[in-house]
Amino acid sequence: EAVREKRADAQKVQFAETLLSIVASRKQGLLTSDALDDDRFQSSHSIVGLGVRSCMAVPLLSGQEVRGVMFLDSRERIGAFTTKDLEVLSAIASQATIALENSELALKIEESAQKRAFLERFLSPALASRVEQGQIELTKGGTLQELTVLFSDIRGFTTMSEKSSPQETVGMLNEYFELMADCVFAYDGIVDKFIGDAVMALFGAPVRGPDDAERAIRCAMLMQQKTREFNQTRIAQGRQPISVGIGLHTGEAVVGVIGSTKRLEYTAVGDTVNVASRLCGEADADEVVISELCLQRGGPQHFSVEALPPKLVKGRTQSLQTFRVLYT
Repeated sequence: EAVREKRADAQKVQFAETLLSIVASRKQGLLTSDALDDDRFQSSHSIVGLGVRSCMAVPLLSGQEVRGVMFLDSRERIGAFTTKDLEVLSAIASQATIALENSELALKIEESAQKRAFLERFLSPALASRVEQGQIELTKGGTLQELTVLFSDIRGFTTMSEKSSPQETVGMLNEYFELMADCVFAYDGIVDKFIGDAVMALFGAPVRGPDDAERAIRCAMLMQQKTREFNQTRIAQGRQPISVGIGLHTGEAVVGVIGSTKRLEYTAVGDTVNVASRLCGEADADEVVISELCLQRGGPQHFSVEALPPKLVKGRTQSLQTFRVLYT
């Protein structure tokens, strides 16, 4: 055991701290033919203790930042290194610094790509870019703010999936969700999540604007239009068309990065989300149902609507006035 420990100690790299300190502070190479007779190292216990005679060292400079020091020493010979040797070592140090910078750059690019891929799962490319650049902060823990929540749901999905193979069902959902996400992004919304055959989207987070509700309603109408076009293709292929119901509500919700250390997601929670989900459940096939506050925020002058009978939404004691959007 003692022999192994001795061999391990012999493999340790020993260096003169004074030498490295001088090179790092001056940010330039250093060469000495006889360190024990060099005035710069007379007070250096590390030089004396190690018995260093000849040595040279150069900094690894990245701009004005010293990333490290490359050094060579001889404990047997005086004048072991020349000025030419120092130039060669400097060139090697420059290449080493470039390699280090390239490695760090590649790592940053990979991390950036992974972060961007994560962001673009629920943000439009424009918003994802702003978050990535630090212009918008996704707050962990959440903030209370007003926004418009949209829920869309395929009607009769369970029955449809029973008549199709799992592969066909998943393929249809992937195509459908792609179209719905594009609609949300077209109006600067956030795809919060896909829940089975449903889509949850947010408008007004992380950036709030005066036209959040209007954009949300226009997005809902576009989703219905894209669904009709989607159905034309499905019918031409001999497949069953789908019908979608959409509900929207405007109100305050807690918005932010929520979850565990193993899985985080940017989402909204609160009564506003629940009401939007209930309105989606109340919407008939191919119908867009919005709350009164959503219509007020969206601008009644922008839409043609039809008042629906007040609905008693689960979790609320008072009935909620709702409207069916006819066209934009």
